[in-house]
Amino acid sequence: MCDIDHFKKINDTYGHLVGDQILQQVGQIIGQNVCDHDLVGRFGGEEFIVLLQIDDPTLAYNIANRICLGIADARLSSKSIAVTASFGLAAVHQPNLKYAIHTADQLLYQAKHSGRNQIGFEPAQSILDVSH
Repeated sequence: MCDIDHFKKINDTYGHLVGDQILQQVGQIIGQNVCDHDLVGRFGGEEFIVLLQIDDPTLAYNIANRICLGIADARLSSKSIAVTASFGLAAVHQPNLKYAIHTADQLLYQAKHSGRNQIGFEPAQSILDVSH
């Protein structure tokens, strides 16, 4: 899960048209850093969700980090604005996407609470309970 840091301030300062440009460009950066068979979508507001179809947590972290750095290095919209994003990275071992999203959201919150522009990630964090 990915959330653009301080996005409300961008909309308030530059307007929603610039905010929409930034959302589109962040979506492009995410899409350029994943494989064709991975799923990427806007989850709501300034949040994106990415389903990487890989088994290696280290590789997943490296992809999230590459996206994080790509967003931070880019100058976005017609105003050439620098933004950052925070991430929550959770492994899915059973087909329980709802619980995986909840876990990723909690890890994203931890990343934001720890200073933003980082990845909330617990390598041992797995989604095993299919009852939710």
